[in-house]
Amino acid sequence: MGALFSNLWWGSSMDYCGRKVTLNVILIVLVSFGLLSAVPVSDSKEIGFTWLLFCRFGVGMGYGGVQQITVYQSEFFPKKSRGVFLTLIEFFFAGGLILTALLGMVVLGYFALGWRWYLFIVAIMALLSLPLYWFILPESPRYLIAKGEEEKALKVLKLIAKLNCKQIHVKKLVLAEKKEEPEPQKPLHRIDAVNLWEAGESSKQNEVAMENFVELFYKRRCNQERVCWTKRAKKSIRLLLSDGMWKTLVLTTVLWYVFDTLMIGGSLLIPLVLRSNLQCGNSENTTGCSCQGNVNCTKLENDDYLNIAWSVSSDFPSSIIAAILIELIGRKLTMAIGLTGTMAALLLLFICVSEVVTTFFLFLFRGFSIAAYLVMYTYTAEVYPTRVRGIAQSIGGLASFIGAAVTPFIAQVLFCESHYLAIGTYAGLALAAAIAALLLPIETKGKATMD
Repeated sequence: MGALFSNLWWGSSMDYCGRKVTLNVILIVLVSFGLLSAVPVSDSKEIGFTWLLFCRFGVGMGYGGVQQITVYQSEFFPKKSRGVFLTLIEFFFAGGLILTALLGMVVLGYFALGWRWYLFIVAIMALLSLPLYWFILPESPRYLIAKGEEEKALKVLKLIAKLNCKQIHVKKLVLAEKKEEPEPQKPLHRIDAVNLWEAGESSKQNEVAMENFVELFYKRRCNQERVCWTKRAKKSIRLLLSDGMWKTLVLTTVLWYVFDTLMIGGSLLIPLVLRSNLQCGNSENTTGCSCQGNVNCTKLENDDYLNIAWSVSSDFPSSIIAAILIELIGRKLTMAIGLTGTMAALLLLFICVSEVVTTFFLFLFRGFSIAAYLVMYTYTAEVYPTRVRGIAQSIGGLASFIGAAVTPFIAQVLFCESHYLAIGTYAGLALAAAIAALLLPIETKGKATMD
């Protein structure tokens, strides 16, 4: 629920307050409420439970902005390698998931320290990354130029050039003064960020690229900041609902909903499927849960944590495959193939096989779904213009969190009634999403982002 409430706010903050500031605030919210979740405040169960709900709501508010990191990253990579880099970033996500699974096995399993210690250690690990966000990561130069802060943008570009052992030569970075008059309607331009990673660029090419980079990012300054923000908000809404964008917005929203329904549902399904001991022709409940009355909760064993880590390890090869396919056959087709493979892997769970083979099917399910999921992150960051990229990502994130809220009723309640009905529901959603991916009106492969 916290993610649902905060998601659109984070997107607006990214477009109005800046990428770096917003990401730092997101991390601070996550760490603060994560640490508070581990603090016992009362011996009363009612007060303690209320406090925990409040803290987890706060963690959810921070988590609602995690997807915005892709917006920030997409504004630094050149178009010919943007898809590859954005996809391979999943290595860090997968590594974090595996680390938390193994940490759970050690803290909750071997040492039996309890869940409070587990939450505390995880929050401390997140806290260690705060100096990196606060002191090292620069603001997006695209955002700075869009805000009219050319000097700051130039400093960032020079820093990037220095880190990549390149030189950037710009004689002048000043926008011509323009009269305060209504802005004429201009067609959207597609440009690519200054490519500081390519070798052999001449000083003249750098200069021309920078001039184009600045010119296309020009925005009229406003003396009244509040009025300026209101006008930008209205423009953003009109742009998202324009003839060239509304179909993309609808389809990407549907895809985000399905992706998080599948991803969160898969995380819930893995231990249930491995414990279900399905027998051919039998969809009776064998998971130890009770669909009527009280639910018999059972602790995860060490083997359960290892199975989760093993399933998540499929993210590594799937990331590499997605990074290759995304530049060969495009974003839309890669997503469609991943979703079709997800559906096939789910249907394979209907076959009665050993636990080892079932684990392999779950490995395939996770691998195909994460490959398509990564491409979706890349596509959303590429297809929308810079001035609405944050809010567009938030709309998709809002749909994804709704899917995350709904999926436990499928993965746990419906699965408790019938294994096959729950798995079939996920397979049907994957098929519908594959069709939606093919219907997307814009293919972003090899194209520069809009501004």
